[in-house]
Formats: sequence, structure tokens, C-alpha cells
Amino acid sequence: MTISRYLRSPEQVAPLTAARIAQAMQTLGYIPSRVPAMLSNSRSRAIGVLLPSMSNQCVFCRCPWY
Repeated sequence: MTISRYLRSPEQVAPLTAARIAQAMQTLGYIPSRVPAMLSNSRSRAIGVLLPSMSNQCVFCRCPWY
């Protein structure tokens, strides 16, 4: 619970504990993931883009059942 609290709001953790957690994260090469925040907020702040392929105009033209 303390590590989770540190990741959400480090100011709520004792300074010595925060320093130990920060050192462990640096030693282990921890990289925070945005996935938990996206799941809990139901927002990803990501935009999907669909682009037509200029080199492949007709995907179905090569299909034998088309």
C-alpha cells in the first residue's frame, strides 16, 4: 500500500520511506505505466487514426472469393 500511495502522491509518504522507494525504483529501472490510470479513469487520452493505404488500393481484388 505504501508504494501505491507513493506513486499516486509522494508527499503523503514519510521522507525516509519515499527516498527508499525512489532508490529501489531507480535500481530496478522501474518505468511507470499509464494503463492503470487509463483503466480507472475510463479515458486514455489516445487518438486512433485510420489512413488509407496508397500502395494497396484494393485488398479484396486479390481474394479468390471476391
